[in-house]
Amino acid sequence: MIQDISKLLVVIGSAKAGTSAFASWLDSQPMFRLGQEKEPRFFTDFHTRRWQGPGAEIFTASLVSTPEAYRRNFPGLEPETWAVDASVDYIWSEGSLERIQAFSAGREVKVIAILRDPVARAVSEYNHTLRGGGETLSFRAALEAEAQRARDGYLPLFLHQRRSRVHDDILRARALFGDDLLILDYAQMGDPAAVLRQVGPFLGVEDFTVPEPERRNESYLPRNALARGVLQSGGLRQAARRLVPQRLRRAVWQGLHANARTLETVSAAEKAEFRSLLADEIAACAACDLIPTGNWTQALPQAG
Repeated sequence: MIQDISKLLVVIGSAKAGTSAFASWLDSQPMFRLGQEKEPRFFTDFHTRRWQGPGAEIFTASLVSTPEAYRRNFPGLEPETWAVDASVDYIWSEGSLERIQAFSAGREVKVIAILRDPVARAVSEYNHTLRGGGETLSFRAALEAEAQRARDGYLPLFLHQRRSRVHDDILRARALFGDDLLILDYAQMGDPAAVLRQVGPFLGVEDFTVPEPERRNESYLPRNALARGVLQSGGLRQAARRLVPQRLRRAVWQGLHANARTLETVSAAEKAEFRSLLADEIAACAACDLIPTGNWTQALPQAG
């Protein structure tokens, strides 16, 4: 049993919805302690699975599976300090919310979900998979491959459709946690002060030091097809390491890459197809008072 985590704040998701920046804001405050592993995924069953595909070895090594290891993930925790677990897979992975609810017995446990336009979220996640060459398929092909990839044990990062479906998950979270669940809008993440004004009363915390807005988990992708070919060629990369002086390597890297926000990695037609694929989910979210959809300009174009 874990005896000495008396206050736990769980940021359950969604992925690519500003959770890294939010967790960083909290960690800058003396009354919060972000885990050494930001996403221990302790309340999932992920440690029992055999993960495959790009990044599987690193992902598996990051999983915290025992109560003792979970406690050690929060060193220096004081009785009145909130431990912060920001594992974005809790919102959707089967049984996770129920395990968190069971853990809350005899403890103060609060849950926060940050929700984002599902089309924009999925595109951002797809761009994440493109980094480092983990994804070789187009967005359309990746969606077609998703079911098989899930069966094959690919990481959650490749489950764009499943991780964009939050309606039923949020209803389940509300049923389990009631007023101990706070739902935030990703569109607010550019204004830390506004976000913390909501979080403070929810947690009974005053006097936040408001951090400067920041972007985290930025995606930098090959600038074009030629750059992608160069980066994926082991021979060319080895030659560059031998021939390009150290002082010029940063300039070469910048020449080959561009910020994903400036590139069209997913076409308008592919976004429309994804909207159609999620039509039932988008409609359910738009009709749900719990889910903020006013800024869903890609899933609900009329919102813009």
